[in-house]
Amino acid sequence: MTEIGFEDLAAGLRGWVRGGTAHERAAVELLIWHETWLRRPDFKGAAITQRAPGLVAIINWYEAREFIDRGYACRGERTLPASSSQRRILDLTVALGEDQFGLSGLGHAHKRAAAQAFAAAVGLQLVPPVPEVGHNHPDFIPGDPATCQACALAAGDEGRALPGTRQDATR
Repeated sequence: MTEIGFEDLAAGLRGWVRGGTAHERAAVELLIWHETWLRRPDFKGAAITQRAPGLVAIINWYEAREFIDRGYACRGERTLPASSSQRRILDLTVALGEDQFGLSGLGHAHKRAAAQAFAAAVGLQLVPPVPEVGHNHPDFIPGDPATCQACALAAGDEGRALPGTRQDATR
């Protein structure tokens, strides 16, 4: 079988995640941006299925994790042949694809806090701040229903309740 080119593989992966979850779309876009792993026959052979150019390509996240783990299995004797940043990108990508951190189950306020924490961990700041769904005014503070009780109720805000607020009393 002929080698499927990078552009066809990227298009196939995007087709696969088009109707998928946000965490899988993020993982696929990170893989495509990085390019390295999608150009490596060992990774593609271990974790990606694509029948022909232009067709949907599928990543088996379990097999991708196995690929990483086999590469790390015998530290000192055999490691995954890649730079440390390449290995970290692959590990992060697979963790996102597997939804290892349970991001898909978080509410909007928690997703925002997680995004801000991740940005801070890598020395960046989200600018502009991630908008709250259903909140179109700048004085709303996630987790503080006093700033806009109607918006908090309508959005089902899952932020931390402030001590003494009605939300706090129900817990």
